[in-house]
Amino acid sequence: MSNNFILWFIGLPCSGKTTLAKTLKEKLKEKKILLLDGDDIRRTICSDLDFTSESRSKSLLRAAHIANIANKSGISVIISTITPLNIHREEINKVLKSKGIFIYLDISLENCIIRDVKGMYKMAQEGKMKNFTGIDSNFEVPTNASIVIDTYEDSVSESVEKILKYLKTKKLI
Repeated sequence: MSNNFILWFIGLPCSGKTTLAKTLKEKLKEKKILLLDGDDIRRTICSDLDFTSESRSKSLLRAAHIANIANKSGISVIISTITPLNIHREEINKVLKSKGIFIYLDISLENCIIRDVKGMYKMAQEGKMKNFTGIDSNFEVPTNASIVIDTYEDSVSESVEKILKYLKTKKLI
């Protein structure tokens, strides 16, 4: 039995997905791990896509297929993308054959706006960015998350410890 995993961080922009993914990868440095971050995915393999629902679906499915290939090759995968809709998550789950562990970062839109050091929410509220999740593009709370973390209440280290505990319980680390 393989103890490789696919962790998929889901949450609003500025909810802490990238921070937790990078911190977790560093904690698990003895494992071979591929980190796929939404911003990197968008700049590279999905640079041909916009932010419509159809393009988001294509982008997420590309990431899921890459995760699947890496996982079959003995590499664990950590993905951090907004993944805004339950239909997207269902499509991803089919590609991953239900092997994905979805981690939902539960934090209010207001607190994400406060955390936004890049000013993306401000630009979206001013109409300078279209289809921005949480402002003029919908985000649905996941119905299939294996782990839910309150990234407003829990520190980065507390959040990572919750994930590590889950992985140990499932005998994945």
